[in-house]
Amino acid sequence: MGIKQGFVALAAVAWAGLPLAITFGASSAMAQTSGSAPMEEIVVTAQRREQAINDVPQAVQALSGQNLKDANVVRLADVIDMIPGASQVTSISAGSTAYQIRAIAPAEGLGEGTVGYYVDNLAFAMPALPYAPAIDLFDTDRVEVLRGPSGTLYGLGSLGGTVKTITRDPVLDAFELSARTTSAWSDDASRSYSGDIMVNAPIIEDRLAIRGVLNYRKRGGYAELLAFDEDNGNPERRRTGRIKLLAQPTDKLSIKLAYWDMRSRQDFFDRVTFANPPRTNNTFGRGASDYEFVIGDVDYDLGFGVLQSTTGYVRAKLSDDNNGSIALPIGSFESQIPQDSEVWNQDLRISGTGMGDRLDYIVGLFYQDGETAGGQKVILPENTQVPGNVGLETSNDNVTDSESWAVYGEVTYRAESVPVAITLGLRYYEEKRSFDQNSLLRFLGTGVTIETVGTTSTDENSLNPRLNVAWHPTDDGMIYVSATKGFRSGMLNSNALVSAANAALGTSFDANNEPDELWNYELGSKWTLADGALDVSAALYYIDWSDAQVAISPAAQFIIVPIGDVEGTGLDLEATWRTPIDGLTLSLSGNINETELKNVDPLVQASTAPNLIYMKNGNQLVGTTKRTLASIINYRRAVGGNGWMMNYNLRYSYRAKQQSSYDGRYAPSLNMMSTRLAFESDRYEFSVFADNLTDEGGPISVPGGQNIVPFPRSFGIGFQVNL
Repeated sequence: MGIKQGFVALAAVAWAGLPLAITFGASSAMAQTSGSAPMEEIVVTAQRREQAINDVPQAVQALSGQNLKDANVVRLADVIDMIPGASQVTSISAGSTAYQIRAIAPAEGLGEGTVGYYVDNLAFAMPALPYAPAIDLFDTDRVEVLRGPSGTLYGLGSLGGTVKTITRDPVLDAFELSARTTSAWSDDASRSYSGDIMVNAPIIEDRLAIRGVLNYRKRGGYAELLAFDEDNGNPERRRTGRIKLLAQPTDKLSIKLAYWDMRSRQDFFDRVTFANPPRTNNTFGRGASDYEFVIGDVDYDLGFGVLQSTTGYVRAKLSDDNNGSIALPIGSFESQIPQDSEVWNQDLRISGTGMGDRLDYIVGLFYQDGETAGGQKVILPENTQVPGNVGLETSNDNVTDSESWAVYGEVTYRAESVPVAITLGLRYYEEKRSFDQNSLLRFLGTGVTIETVGTTSTDENSLNPRLNVAWHPTDDGMIYVSATKGFRSGMLNSNALVSAANAALGTSFDANNEPDELWNYELGSKWTLADGALDVSAALYYIDWSDAQVAISPAAQFIIVPIGDVEGTGLDLEATWRTPIDGLTLSLSGNINETELKNVDPLVQASTAPNLIYMKNGNQLVGTTKRTLASIINYRRAVGGNGWMMNYNLRYSYRAKQQSSYDGRYAPSLNMMSTRLAFESDRYEFSVFADNLTDEGGPISVPGGQNIVPFPRSFGIGFQVNL
């Protein structure tokens, strides 16, 4: 009997759990004639102060730690699936994944990102790399996702939005322990399993406490290695640990120190040569990522405001190497991608209220010093994209240094006589960036070599305003309009690769780019209806992205250049309904957009090269999708007495087709579905779950001429104990 048949009972229980449970509770539900109880208030820090999410005049989505556990979510990739207009752009292995929000996409594997990331108060960024932090979401308080540029408060790279992961702080007056384990099986992959543990211990009651979290995850391999006639050849192992120390020596002073260590190893990659079924031609492959974070937070109550300081350190060592692989349509290749980053930053800010609580303000100073060293070494023996199939050898051993500072502020004034709040924000940013390059491009068999050794540098600055006007016609709703600017550093490319691209296209792209800027104009509305049972929100937006830095690959190697302008319109919709059936909550969110290239460089637009024919005026920006949809059904009710609860969750996400910036191929539309059924008390939890119920084969995306596919359908069990 196959695993699929062996676990069909689990699937049946999970699928049947919702209707059976609803039937079980129908009599009590029908007695509710006046609607359900109001929904629990969700508090976020999107504007860097605590607010109820429905009071924030911008598009924000928040998933609590309970939401994440109910949906069996432990990675940012699964969070992204639930965000309107968001999707995964590229991934190589666990530590090198990039995302986009609202069709504002980064390049595939190099250049600055278009999404800002925060881990607690740490601003996470690596010069010239777009990757998201490879964190685990066990024992997380919540994840907040801000859609639209957040350049004023969150700074560099937040063109499309910002993702904030807020972990739980130590508890000063109680010992806590939580341990969880899961195991999952699939007919089309080797076994997966995980273990998580959290320990919280007061050291000095009400003054000093420590909280530690350790995670281990082994995801089974699912790809066939053609060179070895071996199944399930790309397993992944991840270990994450973090320690957070909280001290409150006085009622006015709080000090938090945190250390994170994240390590992942993968045999071969998530990128495979053939998608369905997943198969790879690699004769060697290894992905490795090591991340370290150090975060220090100090908060001091000055009476008239709160002084806050965040000191952050990020150390990342990434390595993705393979031989004998095939990427369509260029043929076989060998590649080594070593990248090391080290970043220090300091954020000092004062926030408070005034004028009888009608005024909120924040003023801050931010400094960052970072470096990324490494590059990519590639051998293409026969490159089918070059006339005559001339092979290429490239070597890039470069160092990007960035030193920047910014001063920022934002003030919100609530009028006394009319229900209107006006927010004004401004951020001034300066950066000195240098690019120490040691680059080589060799056309094999021709004797032609282009080599560049030397240092280039740029000085950049940017002024980034925000204007928001929110009208509250009732206590239960608001309408807002906003104009917000986001910015991103200019990419410094290898002279050798830009020279090769210009020779192939007849263009005159410069190796050094100016920063690109994006304006977002938005009309939004949020309402709480049906006696607090229904939350709905909508945001209609227009983006104007000038001199957008986009990746092109005219010589089988990426460069990032200002390809033209990007204009887009879009609509976000969200609704959460706590139904009259006690414990049943339905959530729906989605995005539609048209985000098109404008004023594309005429020589690029005229090109007939197979990997550039999609860079035309009027085409949707590559690496983006026009439609997304996500829905969540959650049903929770008491069962059996003695404090036991049943919790059922069904999660579905849809993403329309998405085009690769490498060769223009489309990843088809995706339909992903997962479910989880749990029985829990204050101390214990037993669960069964199923992921990728539709056995969607993808691919998710097609970066670098290869394929990233979903993990095959799997069924699992879990157990958790809390003390």
